[in-house]
Amino acid sequence: MQWKLKDNIAIKNMHNKIIIWGHKLHSHTHSYIHNSYFKAFKSLGYDVFWFDHTDDVSGFDFSNCIFFTEDQVKRGMPLRNDCKYIAHHISPSFFDGIDHVLNLGNYIVDVEKFDKVKDQTYFDSKTKTLYQCWATDLLPDEIDEKDYCKFDESKEYVHYIGSLYEEGLEFAQEFGSILQDHDKQLRLYRGVSDEENRELIRDSFLCPDFRNYHHIKVGYIPCRIFKTISYGQVVGTNSINVKRVFGDHVVFGSNPQELYQNMLDSLFAKRVYMPQAMLFIKHNHTYLNRVNTIMEVL
Repeated sequence: MQWKLKDNIAIKNMHNKIIIWGHKLHSHTHSYIHNSYFKAFKSLGYDVFWFDHTDDVSGFDFSNCIFFTEDQVKRGMPLRNDCKYIAHHISPSFFDGIDHVLNLGNYIVDVEKFDKVKDQTYFDSKTKTLYQCWATDLLPDEIDEKDYCKFDESKEYVHYIGSLYEEGLEFAQEFGSILQDHDKQLRLYRGVSDEENRELIRDSFLCPDFRNYHHIKVGYIPCRIFKTISYGQVVGTNSINVKRVFGDHVVFGSNPQELYQNMLDSLFAKRVYMPQAMLFIKHNHTYLNRVNTIMEVL
């Protein structure tokens, strides 16, 4: 069944205050997700506030708000039946007695059994769970498809920002050894700002993404793919599902040597047309898209 959306404009109604009950910026990986949603809601004209349990909110009017939160930071969040809740990975028992709760889950291949909302977006009406991908942290008007990065083989470093898990770390280590053989170096970063992330990616010799076997099996799509393309860089992946979803907008290699060689071949031959890839992200994969879908389903 195809889920029907009314249009691609977020609904503003009596619930026009958005409360990001979220991780303080840079305190947790999910804080960057909350920051992107904060930007998207603000750009749509909502009154947006960002709190956690450490803030004194005794004088704040929480009537008719929409709360946006995640399991590890839900502590202290007011629970009220005149409010709505958008909850990421929180047990339903936490919201006992609350009428309006939309659960958020990450898109993986298995959720395609539920009602399709749009590509890589599905809704399970039984559990009231919306499954969708992450997105780039950039808003549409911040993506300039003319400002893509020209391949520069003189660059020395591959800057990799984010966490590496299990076989993904082994994949990265092997990729790093290949780089060393060609007088290049892999540098790993965590906890950088969005601005520094963009600068490092744009200054990178290559931009690969390394998935572990579990992510490859379930078809998980990391935010790095969306971000890297929106920043103007060609991205490589070892995930066949990422390749299926992004098609000619990404480069695929099933092992480190193949990915390294395929990325080089693609960059030298200019096989990825970056303006088109960036427009694909601009039109379909920003948090503005995600907010619009959430507000329609909510």
